[in-house]
Amino acid sequence: MKTLHRQVLLLSTAMLAACGGPAVSIATHSATSGPRAGDAGNAAVHPAHLWLQNGQSPDGSVTLLDATTGKTLASYPNGVASRDWSRMYVVTAQASQNLLKVVDPATGRDITVTTTDPGFALPTSGGGQRPAGLSPSGGHLVLAGASPSTPSPSTTSRFLVYDSNHLDRAPQRIALGGSFLFDGINDDGRNLYLLEDLSTPTTGGAYHVRRYDLIAGALDPTIIVDKRTGEKSISGTAIDSVNSRDGAWQFTVYGFGQMSPSPFVHALNLNDAIAFCIDLPSAPRDQVLDLLWGVAASHDGRFVYAVNSAHGSVVEMAADSPYQTRQATFPVPTPTSAAAWTPWTPVTVQAKRQVDGAAAISFDDHTLYSIGDAGVFVVDAARLRLTGSLLSKQALSSLILSGDGQRLYATSVDGAVLQVDVSTGRWASVTAGGAAVSVLRAQP
Repeated sequence: MKTLHRQVLLLSTAMLAACGGPAVSIATHSATSGPRAGDAGNAAVHPAHLWLQNGQSPDGSVTLLDATTGKTLASYPNGVASRDWSRMYVVTAQASQNLLKVVDPATGRDITVTTTDPGFALPTSGGGQRPAGLSPSGGHLVLAGASPSTPSPSTTSRFLVYDSNHLDRAPQRIALGGSFLFDGINDDGRNLYLLEDLSTPTTGGAYHVRRYDLIAGALDPTIIVDKRTGEKSISGTAIDSVNSRDGAWQFTVYGFGQMSPSPFVHALNLNDAIAFCIDLPSAPRDQVLDLLWGVAASHDGRFVYAVNSAHGSVVEMAADSPYQTRQATFPVPTPTSAAAWTPWTPVTVQAKRQVDGAAAISFDDHTLYSIGDAGVFVVDAARLRLTGSLLSKQALSSLILSGDGQRLYATSVDGAVLQVDVSTGRWASVTAGGAAVSVLRAQP
């Protein structure tokens, strides 16, 4: 085990271990009071267009909502958006074939429609099962063959890889013996990353990270290991993921590993096929609080942050050298026991409260916003210190900054959409409740 950098911050020492290996638990602070704002929802709803994910794939949808009027301006199936939100890629199942569409997110109108093989769909990621499959810059799109309905791993895994700017061209078809899941694809379309499922009745869920060489048309026999420790396997379920601003690195938070329950960040260089694991502090009381880990990349491209405000932990990773880290803890109220809201559910990633996008960063990179057990916690990104809280009585399931950086939009666990002014803390209910799982985008 290797030690992280020490820093004169609250409980600033933690330990690194292999992917999904044991990590040091932190102490939670009892904080019955603290910097809070906006306990009364007395603000006016600001004019904005909101893109909401309703339900989970494959049956969910995206709706474009006028925040002021509450009117739905467009609606279409769940899809994966390009980085600039000019295109949304959607797969719909027909009787004898699938349709692969490019949809205009602002209108819901089809830009391009082509057929694709039956049984293929966008891969999904995270607790909210958000559609994935695009390379960081959006030039390549991956579809995955349907997973079996039985708990046994697949005997054959199939993928289609498209040039997303020329969907009318035939995709590259991949068929591999064994059970593989989509993990990522790099921008130049050379490297497709897959998780090879090693599950057995005795070991539970575990994976090897593998690279498929799209130029050679073959699976690289070399397993991608932790570059420092040589650890070959990772264990757990993806909770949240973000790319570095240059698209070179993919940072994914995993938790709930059966081989080891400690959460960790798997940092994968999509161009060079190297990886590092950064273990994260464990939830000190309820493991289900690890669902509230979120990751956010700074806009200047220098850092990626992992933060969990349910137990007050933040880790800063250098975007080009993820093993270079700073860590701190901050005081948060003692969380409500997980049993209070999931009394009938085992502590797994399928627990009732699922969060899809638990962290955001201001456009000047000065401030982190993170969902806690209740409300949003505000952290100074330079000092890694708590500076305030917002929506302190709300249990939330997603969080995003508006395009002008003036407001946060969040969904509550009962599907309500909330707006909060980041400077005053005043908030308003955009919708009183519904099917919204997450806010995907907010534009004034």
